[in-house]
Amino acid sequence: MQQAELKKAIKKSGYRMDFLAKSLGLSYQGFYNKVNAETDFRISEIKCLCDLLKLSNMEMCKIFFDK
Repeated sequence: MQQAELKKAIKKSGYRMDFLAKSLGLSYQGFYNKVNAETDFRISEIKCLCDLLKLSNMEMCKIFFDK
């Protein structure tokens, strides 16, 4: 996962981390761990996050699936 790209997308969206965490059904700490690649995102969480952040399929692939 490209953490720096995800953090840029979050910042660009203007959403707060706590709002995104709640939207994904996660605690703030749980979301923080996923953003910092300490734990993995589930596919359903990736889909929801991409919708919220308005990420294109290319951006989604680059952030979540590019090694």
